[in-house]
Amino acid sequence: MEKWQEEMAAIRAAMADTMKGFAEIREQQAENLKGFAEVKKLQAESTANLTRIENLQAEQWEKYLDSIKETNIKFGGIDDATGRIAEDYFYNTLKETKTLGNVHFDIVDKDVKGYVPGKNGGTIFGQYDITLINQSSIGIVEVKNSVETKDVNKLLNEQVKNFKLIFDKYANYKFYLGIAGLTFTKPAEEAARKYGMAILKLKGNIVEVQDSDLKVY
Repeated sequence: MEKWQEEMAAIRAAMADTMKGFAEIREQQAENLKGFAEVKKLQAESTANLTRIENLQAEQWEKYLDSIKETNIKFGGIDDATGRIAEDYFYNTLKETKTLGNVHFDIVDKDVKGYVPGKNGGTIFGQYDITLINQSSIGIVEVKNSVETKDVNKLLNEQVKNFKLIFDKYANYKFYLGIAGLTFTKPAEEAARKYGMAILKLKGNIVEVQDSDLKVY
């Protein structure tokens, strides 16, 4: 074989190898495209799954919130009913004894309400669970299911002041304070004793009254 024929044969062989390489490249590209399509499909499925999960979570969260609201309504009603029963118990006891500390009262009333205009606009409103009255003294007893320190402080710092503003004819009377509850936190009971308030507790069918250190306000 002549030299030019050998060279042509080598060129044809090189071209054949090149074409084979192109074919392999095209085949690899096709596989890559197929792989990309599968990846996109998986991504789309993942997105759809995430959307379904988010929608499910949102639906479950709404159901959970609805159940909490329903529970609050039910227990709120129970709490209100318990509060009314407790208030009646303490009221009936005080109505029978008409006494707070060593002070005797002529009238025992419950759920006394009133209001007056405030100095800077608005309204000063007061609601008093149990009120005891004689010719020179007023007794105010606040009733709670569970007595906390804030209830004691409110009675001392707000309720008395507002009572004197709303019912000003009693402003110069002597004021005696009491706090009643089914349960007391320890700090609340200590605060009530410190401030010289009567402490009324419900124990079984009996109202226990602790009022030996009653203070005048």
